[in-house]
Amino acid sequence: MWKHRLVRRKAQDFYKAFGHDRLGEIGCDSLINQQDFLGVSFIAIQALEKRTAAHTVSAEELRKQNNILLNKLDNLTGQLNQLKEIVRNLQNNIAKQAGKK
Repeated sequence: MWKHRLVRRKAQDFYKAFGHDRLGEIGCDSLINQQDFLGVSFIAIQALEKRTAAHTVSAEELRKQNNILLNKLDNLTGQLNQLKEIVRNLQNNIAKQAGKK
């Protein structure tokens, strides 16, 4: 008996979610037609595929942006190392000049 109530409750939930829309009304709230269930499943699969494709495009775009930023970081690191070398040379020159006096 409880299984019948559970199935009916699931059918009511399904009908409430998918049984009527702007195009009209299909099915009933006491059972789920296999074709209706398959149709809803197919639409859900299509939506998931579309979302997955969008995420794939987003991930590829993020990879490109990441590579650009890594290149910029490499360039800045090189410039920083050059500036450190310049500062070391200046410090050495200042130390030599101070030692001559």
